[in-house]
Amino acid sequence: MVVCDADSNILVFNPAATQLFGYAESEAIGSSIKMLMPDAVAAVHDGYMKHYLETGLTLVFRCHVSFVVLSD
Repeated sequence: MVVCDADSNILVFNPAATQLFGYAESEAIGSSIKMLMPDAVAAVHDGYMKHYLETGLTLVFRCHVSFVVLSD
C-alpha cells in the first residue's frame, strides 16, 4: 500500500510496496509518488492529479486504481 497527499508526496509505504518497488520505506516517505512511475506516466501525472482533485474523476483506464487524497 502506498498513500500520498494531494501534492503527491508519499506518506505511507508498507512492506508490500517495498517488495514491489524495491525502495525502503525511509527512501519513499516524503518523496514524490512519481518516483514509482515510468517516465511517460510521471510526465502527465500532475495534470491527472489536478483533474482528479477538481472533478473527483480519474483519467486512468484499463486498470483498477483506488485514490485516497489526504489534505490539510
